[in-house]
Amino acid sequence: MKKSILIIILVAIGLPLAAQNILDNIGLTSSNYAASAYSLRKLSSTYSGSAIQVRRSNDNTTQDIGFTAGGNLDTDALTSFVGSNTGYLTIWYDQSGNARNLAQATTDKQPVIIESGVIYTRNTKPTVFFQGEENGLAASTYDGMACVTANYLTSNPISVNLVAGSKANQSSTHLRRAIQGSNNWLVGPYQDKHSWYAGGFNHNINEAWSTTEVEVFTVIQTGSGNSSYRKSIAQTTANNNGVPGVMNMGGSGAYNEPLNGYISELITFNLSLSNTDRLTIENNQYGYYIAAPTLTNFLNLTRYRFDEAFSLTAPTSNSNGSFSYSSSNTAVATISGSTVTIVGPGTTTITATQAASGNYSSGATTATLTVNGVNNIITKTGKITDNSADYINKYGKIGGTEAVSISGSINRTKSAFNGLSASNASSSAYQIKQDFPSSTDGLYWIKNANINGGTPFQIYADMTTDGGGWTLILTNASNSGWTYANTIERNTSSPSISTSYSIVGWADYIKKSASGFQYMLDAGTRRSNGAIWTANGSYSFINGDNSQTNITLNTKFGGWVYNNDGIEERMPWYSNCSGFLTTSSSCNDSWWGTLVANGGWTPAPWIAGGCGIEGCAPDPGTIWYWVR
Repeated sequence: MKKSILIIILVAIGLPLAAQNILDNIGLTSSNYAASAYSLRKLSSTYSGSAIQVRRSNDNTTQDIGFTAGGNLDTDALTSFVGSNTGYLTIWYDQSGNARNLAQATTDKQPVIIESGVIYTRNTKPTVFFQGEENGLAASTYDGMACVTANYLTSNPISVNLVAGSKANQSSTHLRRAIQGSNNWLVGPYQDKHSWYAGGFNHNINEAWSTTEVEVFTVIQTGSGNSSYRKSIAQTTANNNGVPGVMNMGGSGAYNEPLNGYISELITFNLSLSNTDRLTIENNQYGYYIAAPTLTNFLNLTRYRFDEAFSLTAPTSNSNGSFSYSSSNTAVATISGSTVTIVGPGTTTITATQAASGNYSSGATTATLTVNGVNNIITKTGKITDNSADYINKYGKIGGTEAVSISGSINRTKSAFNGLSASNASSSAYQIKQDFPSSTDGLYWIKNANINGGTPFQIYADMTTDGGGWTLILTNASNSGWTYANTIERNTSSPSISTSYSIVGWADYIKKSASGFQYMLDAGTRRSNGAIWTANGSYSFINGDNSQTNITLNTKFGGWVYNNDGIEERMPWYSNCSGFLTTSSSCNDSWWGTLVANGGWTPAPWIAGGCGIEGCAPDPGTIWYWVR
């Protein structure tokens, strides 16, 4: 008896154990071994097997297809073997080292990788097509790949990562499962919804899977909570936590409910992926399987040491992913959001990184920022500096675009953004006046990343009144043609003081600060029947109620006083009633002090009460609105 026991123990010790492979080619380490891993690229540098086994249609011969030296599927070997025939998957090899291969011996249930000599691809990368329909009808048999090993996803935590997509909309009741367990567990385009079932639906989201690209999906069950990600964006999920048992593809598994679409990669884990590890996998998959965005028009920049902070204009892209920015040399410039702050002279590389979105992966492009320094300029206290903003300019004032050096020469300190051309667009009339004090009234170019996608546009500027620097945001020269919508954007490319025009909707980006900015109103003739005010709060030019009343009257044009039948003590507000843009407490009742009305006045009811010695101005003819 003792000898028998000893023999059994020795045999057990001598059994070969599968060596697990680290999926290092996608950035993972030994802290997160995969339970199974199927891909058309090489996921592990230590994996020495093939990717897939393929049967060709003309003679049913099978052949293993491996990888190129670069880790891609050996498509030359695939096309050489299949020729102009069709190639079906018989085995999809497990790269995890656990020998949990997926197989399909029934010929009419085998998915396709190459049809009539043409490899199925998504974004130029090979993929496997699982047929669930024939000519728009349910297929007589459903493609699927099954794992016939013992159950291995039997308890939480588990994580499942999938790269897959649809061939067409999957609203048919029989098209449901991209992957499924031997138990009733699935991830798939269940009746054209993004679905995850684990003993109950965790989600069934009304957003169909892409029919043009593969997407990246990850689901994680900890046992106490679930998380689900699509394109790295968290999805709302319930906490059903049934386990798959084994993982299969397509119509193989608990239910004969197939996929009519594509699978490129599937990885499972007997652990809960950390957020860092999940993103490592997903970002790698984006870079390989998903098309990178095309990024252009991110141009090199030149600035001067004392230039104001400025906003970056995002690169032109075919993706709508959000951009983030970084500076390689923070001694030259720092970046917060899209705002660049000059720190010192030198060069820095600005990297614009676009997040993955829709059918596009993340992408990045760079531009060089060169900051020109200044030397030996004189401050207001007579000191010599290379770094103080209190320098004396050629007009004898503090600051500006040029400084006086110790030798009496003129040194440029700020960029020549004089607004006289699109290429020299500034940020506002106020900024132009600060940089170029001799600027006169007229048309100028400005730009802002939040307006027109950063493309420069023309404005009309008052460079005279109260020191100048006013950007015209509204001219109401006629009561015709105004609507609630165009009250804040009308004829935006044709700034004029004599014809109707509005960029009120852009003013929040043009004002010099969130609060403490100034606005100006005049009517009839310039610098009449109005005033200059300071807004004492974080007020908006498109605020939709009458609450913005903390204002200070700085300079009055005329002898009028606040009155219910005239201008009221309130910043103009935007409303969809009789007074589209008004200072009145009510936009429908006694709505004098109105800049834009819903018809019937010349051009809007302005001052009929509280009039000064100059008289009332109920129909002033033209009303202007300005910001600085």
